[in-house]
Amino acid sequence: MANEREILTSLYYSLKGDDWSVRNHWCSVRPLNEWRFITINPEGDVTYLDLSMIGYNTRGEDDCDKPPRTISPSLGGLLFLEYLNLSEMKIVGEFPSCIYGLVNLDWVLLDNNKLTGQISGEIGRLTNLQYLRLNNNMLTGKLPEEIGLLTNLENMFFEYNMFTGKLPEEIGMLTRLENLELCNNKFTGTIPEEFGRLTNLIRFWASENELVSSASVNINTTLEVLSISENNLIGDLNIENLTKLKVIDFGNNRLTGTIPREIRNLTHLVYLFLQNNNNFHGIIPGEIGLLLNLELLDLSENYFTGKIPHQIGKLRRLERIILRKNALTGKIPQELGNIRGLQFLILDCNKLTGSVPLTLGNLANLHELSLYNNELVGYVPQMFKEITNHGTQLCYNDYFSFLIYNNHFSFPPRNNNHCETFPLGFDKLTDEMPQKAGKFPRNEIQQFADEFFKANGRLMDDMKVVLLQLRSEKGILLPKDTVLGVIAPYLGLNVLNRVPTVLLELQNKRGVKLTKDIILCVIVPFLT
Repeated sequence: MANEREILTSLYYSLKGDDWSVRNHWCSVRPLNEWRFITINPEGDVTYLDLSMIGYNTRGEDDCDKPPRTISPSLGGLLFLEYLNLSEMKIVGEFPSCIYGLVNLDWVLLDNNKLTGQISGEIGRLTNLQYLRLNNNMLTGKLPEEIGLLTNLENMFFEYNMFTGKLPEEIGMLTRLENLELCNNKFTGTIPEEFGRLTNLIRFWASENELVSSASVNINTTLEVLSISENNLIGDLNIENLTKLKVIDFGNNRLTGTIPREIRNLTHLVYLFLQNNNNFHGIIPGEIGLLLNLELLDLSENYFTGKIPHQIGKLRRLERIILRKNALTGKIPQELGNIRGLQFLILDCNKLTGSVPLTLGNLANLHELSLYNNELVGYVPQMFKEITNHGTQLCYNDYFSFLIYNNHFSFPPRNNNHCETFPLGFDKLTDEMPQKAGKFPRNEIQQFADEFFKANGRLMDDMKVVLLQLRSEKGILLPKDTVLGVIAPYLGLNVLNRVPTVLLELQNKRGVKLTKDIILCVIVPFLT
């Protein structure tokens, strides 16, 4: 049998050691305890091998032009090895079967390589294993039942591979498991009831698979992170007993039912994701206002009804509120202005009414306010001028995005001091506005346009461009030469990529032909 010096030399060459950035004394006659990244025990046996930090000198060469890096089968001769880390070395080939004989291994890290093939049932021989990280490879096949023999395992990371089949119920035997990460694979079937035996589990990630279980799976009460988004989960949300949860992510599933009022028990909750393509309905319970540690609330794209609970204003740590695409009604609670650290308030595509509360002007850290497609009324909100006094720039720029179109806002009178500095909000125009067009001197239009597009530099990014791709439901087209003929003479600018979506709304929803006067009313509503 080869001695350990020969084994390490063989591994050196299979991993293209001549390209290592750091290789102190490897393949030299120096004692093994002087070779970098190696630890030996008093008997001279190698117990620790960590090559994850060696780095490679590529000298500008493409890895595709070089021989592949592989794991030498001789590695299986390091019988006293307890720690093995070959992460991020771009190793190719099938999962190394030589590892199965290293029964003293406590830690195995082979993540972020290009390993293929399946994990054999022989992995059950590694009964001392505490930490197993195989994520970010190209491993396939089913997980073997023998994985349940690894009863000392505390951390198992299998995410970002191509594993298939059902989750083995034998995982429920790993009662010391604290972290179980299985996301971004192709696992199917249900989450086994046996997972309820994982009494030490803290984090369970299984997002982006094809699981079909109910969200009421029996998972222990010690769990802090539960992420099963982007699967095919069905049923109601039954999480009220998981009182230690900090993260809930059930987004992009097919869940139904309501948010139970018992959610008030989850006082440690920091992130709540129930967004996108679920079928939740009913009201948003006011008990959410008791989750004082909450930083992110995303209930978007469901069927929630009723009012936005004013109790949310008590959640002073909130940074993001995302309630878009529901059927919420009533007024925007003025209490939201108490959440001084709020950065994103996304309430678009609901049925909200009333005016925008002035208290939102307190939100000096706000980056995005989205209110479009509601039934809000009153003047275009002016309180956001106060935000500029706190150092946050206004409107479409790198700091603040403000979307309010498709409401029933009106505009302040001409003599209002805010008018000249607040060119916002292209909403549902009244039928009378086209009649007022043409009354404005050309130089005044030019000056306004210059100020408008200077203040709204990101308009083309934050609102859908319409002029070059405009096609109404009635089949009316607006070719490039028409756009130039209508717009350019009045603005003297290339605005083809900077005209807001209200033009599209006028054509599509109201069947209005885009004449010169109407376009002027869209561009210069404050000059009325």
